[in-house]
Amino acid sequence: MKNNSEIYCGEEADNYYKRNKKHLQSIFTEYLFNILPRKSLSAFDIAEFGIGNGQNLFYLKHFCHKVHGYEASKKAVADFKRQYARHPHKKDFSVYHVNLAKPITSSTLYDLIIYGFFQYYVSDPEMEQVKLNTLKMLKPDSYVYVYDFLARSSYQKIDKRNKNLKIYKRNIEYWVKYFDQFDLIDFRLFGDNSSDSNNYPYMDDLNKIDPKITKNDDRWLFAATFKKR
Repeated sequence: MKNNSEIYCGEEADNYYKRNKKHLQSIFTEYLFNILPRKSLSAFDIAEFGIGNGQNLFYLKHFCHKVHGYEASKKAVADFKRQYARHPHKKDFSVYHVNLAKPITSSTLYDLIIYGFFQYYVSDPEMEQVKLNTLKMLKPDSYVYVYDFLARSSYQKIDKRNKNLKIYKRNIEYWVKYFDQFDLIDFRLFGDNSSDSNNYPYMDDLNKIDPKITKNDDRWLFAATFKKR
């Protein structure tokens, strides 16, 4: 029987990419500069897990040394390779077609790894392999930046687009435990309207919910920065 990530890679990754490939870079990537100033990123080698259309990496390349992508969609990888082949600093780009929940070998160690929108298609047992990959690929004193959907309590449900798949929603307690070798240095909970995201901070007390946040857990989004000990 296939694991959830294997079903996603085989049946849904290209469909997900096609649905979302017209999006601009994520507002969460822009928000990253509120935490790590642009000057501090200038020497960083950055990897993004789940690149989508690659716009985040093109945006980050303005401020950092190298940008690498790890992506489940073959179509996304092929399109991104065509795009950066024309870039004046193309040698600083790389992208790899992978299942992030399988062992990954990388010759590069990174200062920052970004978890994009991929983990809600990865089961809890499979997320342990993602963590092993992450730990192997990070330099000392490095960072992980996660953005994803969030819920009051962790749960799973059937994907409405593909009944063979499950979607996993997790709470902040899950992520703090998951990154037990890291310190949580910044956390924000955002509302369901991305254009209003910065109006919904959830900063100091992880036991309180901003009253402006929608009561519908399906529409909670978060961004968290972890620093490796």
